[in-house]
Amino acid sequence: MITAILEHMVLLFAFRHNGAGLPRQGAVPYILLAGAAVTTAIRGTLDLGDFLTAAVLSLVGIGIVIVAVRNRPSLVAPIALTCIGGDTLAILATIAGFPSLAMIATVWQIAAIVYFSMKHAQA
Repeated sequence: MITAILEHMVLLFAFRHNGAGLPRQGAVPYILLAGAAVTTAIRGTLDLGDFLTAAVLSLVGIGIVIVAVRNRPSLVAPIALTCIGGDTLAILATIAGFPSLAMIATVWQIAAIVYFSMKHAQA
């Protein structure tokens, strides 16, 4: 299962994912979204130095995602996986002492989310 998740993340970050194989309904996309909220809160804590602020901003961001995809729930899982992957890369880069790599991971994460959303929102 971990291998499948990593495979989907790599395809999303390589802008090669076609949407196949990701859960489109049920609880799994929202469990992934909860995981994205956790990684975003951890990353925000490292960046801001304040867990409470980071957690609130993370929940607001996840709420925005839920509202934005209410007509297209099939986009929840890819957005969540991209958030988890990008935040994990940024956390590791920050811990390793390379904040510029964390910024690159952020830009790449946003680009992957926008690309996948625009590509598959019209389908």
